[in-house]
Amino acid sequence: MDPRVAKTPYSVYDAVKTRRRTTSAQLKILESVFVDDKKPLASTRKQLAELLHMSHREVQVWFQNR
Repeated sequence: MDPRVAKTPYSVYDAVKTRRRTTSAQLKILESVFVDDKKPLASTRKQLAELLHMSHREVQVWFQNR
């Protein structure tokens, strides 16, 4: 490896994540929860994430962008 190149703990390519689209089934559940609760608590978002096989952050961002 070239000694002039700074060593980083990760590659630039590791930092790039691709966006995942919600499936129609996930969207249906998220929208049904949104009707009753516009700002669900963290515990509710965590349960939704587990149920929908999404990350807690993905659920949180979905509600923020809604």
